[in-house]
Amino acid sequence: MRIRWRADDTFEGLIGGGIPAAQMIATAQTLTIGSDLMGVVRRLILSITDMDPDADGNCRSFSAAVSFEGRAAFVNP
Repeated sequence: MRIRWRADDTFEGLIGGGIPAAQMIATAQTLTIGSDLMGVVRRLILSITDMDPDADGNCRSFSAAVSFEGRAAFVNP
């Protein structure tokens, strides 16, 4: 996680982590996708893994990040 405060009390940031490929494939399987296309989706997901290697060196997760912006705010309770 990274946050940069600007002089005008606004900020920008980034939160990153990993998504397990098996979880993404399981989620995709809940969609109404034909079996041919589902095979393509599965291969695509497995081709972008870059984290969490197993004993054979095959990565099981892929990196992901979300950026955000905001400004300071105060609420009077």
